[in-house]
Amino acid sequence: MDGDAEVDGIELPEEKVRIESPAQFTAIIQLIKRALEAGTLRLERPTIPSYTVRDFSTVEDDGPWDDSVVAYFVGPGGERYELQVETYRGSGGWFGPSE
Repeated sequence: MDGDAEVDGIELPEEKVRIESPAQFTAIIQLIKRALEAGTLRLERPTIPSYTVRDFSTVEDDGPWDDSVVAYFVGPGGERYELQVETYRGSGGWFGPSE
């Protein structure tokens, strides 16, 4: 991904990355899992929305996925990242810094 910030060998996007295919979503899931394992990202536990991911290890790399996959993360410097993907109708989604 061009324009990425590398932290601990993990490249996190500096801008939102559009997810338009299952293969792209799989690659993003694997990136996020590596970043979580390395401590580059930390999953932010949701307080209210029941549809957000509470344990990212339960998200399968190749599916099947929930109809909507939403997760919030915090980077090492406190920066916030967000994953928003609608899989049911295949409209895709994005991963990147929160606004």
